[in-house]
Amino acid sequence: MIGLAVSFLVATSPVPVMDVLQVYGRLAGPECFGKTVPAAAGASCQLTAARIRETIGDVSSEAGFEARLAALPFRWPLKPYGTAASPSNVKTVAINKNAETAVYMRELEQRRLYNKNDPTGPLPTSLRPALDAQLSREPVSPEASKLAFRALRGAPTLDWFSFLERIGAEQVVWPRY
Repeated sequence: MIGLAVSFLVATSPVPVMDVLQVYGRLAGPECFGKTVPAAAGASCQLTAARIRETIGDVSSEAGFEARLAALPFRWPLKPYGTAASPSNVKTVAINKNAETAVYMRELEQRRLYNKNDPTGPLPTSLRPALDAQLSREPVSPEASKLAFRALRGAPTLDWFSFLERIGAEQVVWPRY
């Protein structure tokens, strides 16, 4: 049975991590290990079954899922503070660290929102709402949408790491720095 599930997910070509972030950042809500991310932070944290029902509804097709996903705003996810089911995860909101920091910083620099050579510039975390707004206007990758649709069937509450695990590491293309 596990082999069937894995082969079902592997049917799609690997997608860039930014595309996967685009999907998760649109789906995940402010719920964060028993706390709530403040709206001003411009971040998301966990993806619950209730959140999926609230934002996506009862979608039975990949095309319907992709269409609803495209209409959702993007919020960069926070990196869980700790390992799976760790008591330290409750500190995630207070730590306020972006998931995939290197990807986040590269996006800020490529979009000219941040200059690492300017010590008087804004802090990268303060630029999260501006980056979120730009990413919200961009289309969602159909391949990443398909991966997420398949991975979310019957899924429990997921943080960024468990979402990646559920999609499968072999399905994500990581940048080389």
